[in-house]
Order: sequence, then C-alpha cells, then structure tokens
Amino acid sequence: MDNDIDASDTVNWNGGEGFLPIGDLSNYFAGNFDGKNHKITGLYINRPSTDNQGLFGLINNATIQNVEVECNLTGDT
Repeated sequence: MDNDIDASDTVNWNGGEGFLPIGDLSNYFAGNFDGKNHKITGLYINRPSTDNQGLFGLINNATIQNVEVECNLTGDT
C-alpha cells in the first residue's frame, strides 16, 4: 500500500454484503501484504451466516503486516 484507503463505499457493494474478503476455501491468499503503516478505514462486510470474513478470509503461508484496518464487520464464527 502506498496510501491510506477510504473504503466507505464498500457499504454499497455486492447487494449490501460489502467487501468480498481476499482468500477463500478454493483460493487461499498465500502472498505477502505490506501496508507500509497505512490505514484502511470504512471497510464494510455484512455476511452474518458466512465464516472467514475480514480484509483477508483465508490465508496459507502468507505475511500480512504494517496495516491498520477499521471496519464494520458481521460474519459467522
């Protein structure tokens, strides 16, 4: 990341479900993500009956560092 990100428009995405997490059961995130001390604000996810919700859903052998995420998240377990 080279800048902070205002993700508040994600409230309007995917029929009200918001952001679709990076990585799922069929395609884990397996890379490196460096936020370079930047922030993502306003991230919205509303999937109350779905597991593994967040900026990243499922990861495997991944590195996620130096990022702050402020979100409104509803998910299962």
